[in-house]
Amino acid sequence: MQRARKVWLPMVLGGLLVGLIAANAAGAAAPSGDRDKLSLWDQEVYEARRILLDEDSYPRQPAKLIEGPDCVAEGGSVATTFALDKPDDVLVRIVDSQGNPVRELACGVLGPNAPEPLAPGSLRQKVVWDGKDSQGKPAAKGCRVRVAIGLTPRWDRFVAHDPRQILDHVCGLEVDGQGRLYVTLFTDRRGDPHIVRFDREGNYLETVYPPNPNLLPGKLEDVYPHCDYVDGRAVPQRIGGPWPYLIYKYHSGDERDPSRFPSPLRITRDGRAFMGEPQTNLIESGLVRAEWDALGPVKARILPVELDPFWFLSGLTMGEGTWAADTKGFAYLCSSRALRKVALASRQPAEHFEYCGIEKLPQKQSQLGDPAAQGGAKSLFRQIRDLAVDDEGNLYVADQGALRVFRSNGQLVTEVQKFEAGGSESRLGEVFAVRAARDALYVTGRLDPIGRARWKLGQLVKFRIAPGGGLRAVWSVPLDGMANLVAVDEQADPRIVWVGNGGGRATFTRIADHGDRPGEPRHCGSGVRQGVLVYPWAIAADGQGHLFAYDEARGTIVRTSEDGSAWLEGEPSLFRGTTGLYIDRRRERLYAGQLGRVIACDRNLKPIPGVDFAEQKPSSRSGFLLGAVDRDGSLYVCDLRKGDAQRNTEPGLHGVVRRFGPDGKLHEDDVCRTFLVGGGLALDSKGCLYVSDTARMGFMDAVHNWAIGRGPKWKRGEEAIRSQSDLAYLVKFPPRGGARGSDAEIWAHRGVSPVMGGGCQCPVSTNCVAVDEADRVFATDYIRYHVKVLDTAGNLIARIGAWGNADCQGPPSKYPLPEVAFGWVYSIAAGSDAFYASDKDLRRIVKVRLDYREVKEAPASL
Repeated sequence: MQRARKVWLPMVLGGLLVGLIAANAAGAAAPSGDRDKLSLWDQEVYEARRILLDEDSYPRQPAKLIEGPDCVAEGGSVATTFALDKPDDVLVRIVDSQGNPVRELACGVLGPNAPEPLAPGSLRQKVVWDGKDSQGKPAAKGCRVRVAIGLTPRWDRFVAHDPRQILDHVCGLEVDGQGRLYVTLFTDRRGDPHIVRFDREGNYLETVYPPNPNLLPGKLEDVYPHCDYVDGRAVPQRIGGPWPYLIYKYHSGDERDPSRFPSPLRITRDGRAFMGEPQTNLIESGLVRAEWDALGPVKARILPVELDPFWFLSGLTMGEGTWAADTKGFAYLCSSRALRKVALASRQPAEHFEYCGIEKLPQKQSQLGDPAAQGGAKSLFRQIRDLAVDDEGNLYVADQGALRVFRSNGQLVTEVQKFEAGGSESRLGEVFAVRAARDALYVTGRLDPIGRARWKLGQLVKFRIAPGGGLRAVWSVPLDGMANLVAVDEQADPRIVWVGNGGGRATFTRIADHGDRPGEPRHCGSGVRQGVLVYPWAIAADGQGHLFAYDEARGTIVRTSEDGSAWLEGEPSLFRGTTGLYIDRRRERLYAGQLGRVIACDRNLKPIPGVDFAEQKPSSRSGFLLGAVDRDGSLYVCDLRKGDAQRNTEPGLHGVVRRFGPDGKLHEDDVCRTFLVGGGLALDSKGCLYVSDTARMGFMDAVHNWAIGRGPKWKRGEEAIRSQSDLAYLVKFPPRGGARGSDAEIWAHRGVSPVMGGGCQCPVSTNCVAVDEADRVFATDYIRYHVKVLDTAGNLIARIGAWGNADCQGPPSKYPLPEVAFGWVYSIAAGSDAFYASDKDLRRIVKVRLDYREVKEAPASL
């Protein structure tokens, strides 16, 4: 550990301290005295000139309007007066005779830090209107002034959403003793798996992972050791890496293959359920040193799971291998070239193998194969993709291109590449999944060569198991080439065999086994269809009833109305890899940010001729973040890295905000200079910039492995920092911009967490900041499952959302609380009294109404 510290300090900590000295030399004010100082490895680190916290303005006692609103003419203007009985947030606007907004006058929290034009330190306010609308034209007659108190966000709907829609790849299938099917859905290497439960007919029952907080077996603090608290409520703290998961997965190098993320869930034939780590010696997340040491030589965890209610939040490290459990109390943990047998109860190695294939071992061992082998005679396995264990303990291993059979002592029986059924011989193909059920073995094979853009032909083959592990083919069923998983419902009569991706993307297939013949395959799941978003990431709203979303499952941008009609998909070759979206409503342009470039297109997703954002040099490894267009049509773009962050000539200021003209030409390279900008930006009506920033490089490791002594040691005062939310800020700059630590930095609201890829250098950053017409500022705190609404002075107005799962569907659902449920807020958009958030983990976009607790109006006649 000491050695790692010495390596890291010169590269990163040195830059931080130089940045601190430079900031102080520029005349920056130190954090206010009532804030504990931030330190990294006991070295003080500069945070901001003026730090604002939630507790400065929130929570508040609900206020009432005790005077007004009263309107009087003052020359050519209208003065509106009103008063509250205690500090609270207010919205003052002009509306027409139908109640539609005409002009925004004021918005914010009354009190010592009230934003302009509200008077600070007063509960009695006077707001003046010049009689013009938002475009500077004289307003129509019949307008009224509206004073609203207490922003109360309300669930409105989900956009282009069907709760039965599954992700485009299935990566796990299990069946429990009641015949319920557990389908684990593939997301990506930056997210948790999703486990959805179906009945025997393939009908959706519920989402079991992420778990439903309404089904907690007690308090969260009692069942999960890592909790944060939001307004006194416990929420699960995400553990692990620059991408904090609840179940953390490594990914395999084969990006072409959807089976590269194995499912952690296994249900044995006797009905017991476990979550496990398929590859040993890779654990890094969420363990204190004592827990790590207690794992013993295997260094893996296998945790029992109750299926009703399903509850699991412990962090796991997932490898590229699979794993299996038998009915005799043993588990088999696999890497790509070896497997290890361990006792389920003790997790100690089970030294039962007398052979390693055809080689007789000098003594029994727990390992079959050599994980370090890279081919040649010593490599027993080429690439283990799946394995099954029958009642005799025989092992059936899907080893790249073949099915290999081993006795329980590790002796190789046979290798199956072909089979004969119905009087003809056929290839088994690329074997991907095997499952044993009493006297039968079910195998999925892919007949197209791996590497094709789209596999067309696969199959399910049933073998009869003879004593000693011998196999005889009984029948085969042709399926889609993506078929790669199998599970068996042995309690059903006739037996039901389930196949993942059997009908293509976003499907699973039901086949009844009538003994010597299969039933007709029935494909369940809806597939990838128009009118429903599958995996929405970046979003933007045009204010005309349409939402633009980058759907990762489709690899393109979709334009849709809220109910899924008016559906339009862009060209995937143009939009694949989009990380951020922004709408210029005035000019009806859509900007799509990608790795090192921006694409400008119209509302029909067609590129705009003559607008060319020249591709930037790869200084930005994490993509461009969009989020602001000024009145002149200039686009503001965040770049996460300005050159090499560890060799920068301005240590500590690695993030920049660039300004491009409407034609795509770069006008200003460093409007703002920040420590590590990473969550986007937005502009208010006065042109001030709001930029998501961090405490410096390495902040994303704040949670990663803090418990086992790795990574940077952040502290505030004497308390260790265990959340990214305590190291990230929403920073306000004037229209001219400026640098962190300079006089231009107006304030920094601490307690946000942007989704960003700066630490792992991945092009995945999305828009985590937005400002609407009323100058309400929105910023994500995705680590703590909500979005903050701030005023332009940095006061917290309200929070939107709370921790929940996919079955929390709002007021009309079986689980109405939390009203707005979030799993992983990935991108946001706001405007026209509506707020939108894409939730990557719950696979949906939620629309929220920005309602107020109390609203009163008065005529606003000149």
